[in-house]
Amino acid sequence: MRKLASCLNGTKSSVHRHLRAQKQRNQHPESFFWETEAGSAWLRLLVFAVLYLFGLECGVGARKLSRFFKLIRIHHHVGVSETALRTQMQQMELLLPQFQAACEQ
Repeated sequence: MRKLASCLNGTKSSVHRHLRAQKQRNQHPESFFWETEAGSAWLRLLVFAVLYLFGLECGVGARKLSRFFKLIRIHHHVGVSETALRTQMQQMELLLPQFQAACEQ
C-alpha cells in the first residue's frame, strides 16, 4: 500500500480509504464496469434519461425513481436519494428552456 501511495503522491491512509470504498461499491458482478470511464459515462446517461423521461415528462416522483435505481443496483455508484434526484430534476427543469433554444438555432 505504501508503494501505491507514493506512486499517487498520497498517504497510505487515503489509499486504504479509497480501496475500502471501492470494495464496498463493487458488491455485484456488474459493479466493476461502473468504475471505468465508459461505465461512468453510461451511468450518467442512464440517470439523466430516466429523470427526463419518467420524472419530468411522465411525472413519476423522486421516491419511485430512487427505488428503481436501487433495484438495478447503481445506488453505490450514483447519488440516487430522493433529495438528490429532486434537486437534479429541478436543475434540469431550469435548464430545459436554454437547451430547447440552443436546439432551435
